[in-house]
Amino acid sequence: MHRPKPAAAMGMHVLKMTSYDKDERSMFMSEVNVSVKLPKELLKLTRQEERELPGQLRTVYVIELVREGRLPFGKAAEILKMNKAEFLALCSAHKVSVFQFTDEELKEELRRL
Repeated sequence: MHRPKPAAAMGMHVLKMTSYDKDERSMFMSEVNVSVKLPKELLKLTRQEERELPGQLRTVYVIELVREGRLPFGKAAEILKMNKAEFLALCSAHKVSVFQFTDEELKEELRRL
């Protein structure tokens, strides 16, 4: 029977994210642990520290969910422990629009001005 090699043996870096943070109402948010395999070379090429990755991956994932329209703007800001202005600036830096209008909705809004 063939057993898969451990990630480390294949030059991969295994990252496990675990955190238990409190939300604004001092209640624990339910969270999941995620394990991501990345090539060790990626850390060398980008000159990143392993300890920086969990926060960066969490941020990028939340931003992508907002981009896809799968996560509301306000909830995303809350998850990342940011106020809405900070999150808006972060989205802008990642070229993500938080204003989701259809062409018709945009035309209607512009007519109102």
